[in-house]
Amino acid sequence: MNASKKCERCKATYSVKDNIGSLRCFKHTKTYDRDVGYLCCNRKFPTLRYTKFAFCMPSTVVEKEPRGCTPCDCGVEHEPVNLAENPELLQYLYAKHWKNNVYDGKLPGLDQTTSILHRSLADDG
Repeated sequence: MNASKKCERCKATYSVKDNIGSLRCFKHTKTYDRDVGYLCCNRKFPTLRYTKFAFCMPSTVVEKEPRGCTPCDCGVEHEPVNLAENPELLQYLYAKHWKNNVYDGKLPGLDQTTSILHRSLADDG
């Protein structure tokens, strides 16, 4: 479960176990419209034009996707995790993030009252 993977969105290499609930990446939660941009935040692809050797080559258009607007874990899995149903993961996270029964606050996706570890702050999971 602790294998390393590469996130397609942010290109970061991450550990599967350490990624859960960290919300270190960002995603768009709605579709893209060419006129409006992403429907979740209205961000558009910026169009960058550059010319290489202007005297002999045409300009090239490069579109870079804007950073997502919603914090999430790296990767594609964003369903919340119920730690009460995952004792192995709970034990791992407890050993890593609690010192002398004090939580270090480094899992922004954690709802301590329900023991649910959210993998995205989007309403759709």
